Amino acid sequence: MPEEIVIEKGLHQLSPSKLAAFVTCPVMFKARYLLGIKTPVSPSMVLGRAVHAALEKLGRFRQLELEIGLPELILEFNEAFKADIDKESIEVKPDEESKLRAGGEALVKVYFDRFGQERPMASELHLDETLINPVTGEAYQRPVLNGTEPGDLGLYGILDSLLDEGDGLVVVDYKTTSRTSADSTIMLTHRMQLLCYAYLMQRASDKPVKALEIRQLVRKKEPDIAVTRVPIPSKLSYAPMFMAVESLLASLQSGAFLARYGWHCHGTCEGYGLCSPLG
Repeated sequence: MPEEIVIEKGLHQLSPSKLAAFVTCPVMFKARYLLGIKTPVSPSMVLGRAVHAALEKLGRFRQLELEIGLPELILEFNEAFKADIDKESIEVKPDEESKLRAGGEALVKVYFDRFGQERPMASELHLDETLINPVTGEAYQRPVLNGTEPGDLGLYGILDSLLDEGDGLVVVDYKTTSRTSADSTIMLTHRMQLLCYAYLMQRASDKPVKALEIRQLVRKKEPDIAVTRVPIPSKLSYAPMFMAVESLLASLQSGAFLARYGWHCHGTCEGYGLCSPLG
């Protein structure tokens, strides 16, 4: 008998992160999004979110053609950092906190120096579009789960920044990391995100999306920004995305979520205790 899936908030829409988690490992998806198992928030995660808050403020001001300086962004970072540390009740030693703050401020500065005058078309753009079956032309339906109301299944995503370069749109995504990933790794690990963003923008705008740009804010002694631009072909196949959607829906219907062992398997994975032979 398939295992009964009981979740608190339902599953009314999918997202790039949900699909990527399922493709990486169905058990990871089940643990994170169905069972509500969460990885404890680390100081590094808080730092990344605080940097993101500062970059979001920069983008919103530039989008409206308003002036904003580096001191205001540093203040935004520090306020967001403190608020998140307090909210998550994370205990951080004073010397470690000072080091984290200094590292975050350095990342905000190096980003401001390089992209401070960039004017995005949109910042923190929320998109929600119905998923349409490319074969039948009909909308996918929400899975029959506890807490999920019947209706069309949507795809929801948040674009960090959207640039209009005249001949097409460029979706920009920020990543705070401790090491630089090679372009080939970026293209492989962010393939699902690329497909989802391209699909969302295709349905939301008449302008074509020409590329997805990943900006890695690298935390190291000399902070750096590594930029990887992935061109999007005019005739992009969404087959991998829809294969993932249909496989996910089939797993939800059957209750079968099989572990996919690989490099991602480690103790911090939300599903580690569900599939580890040591658990």
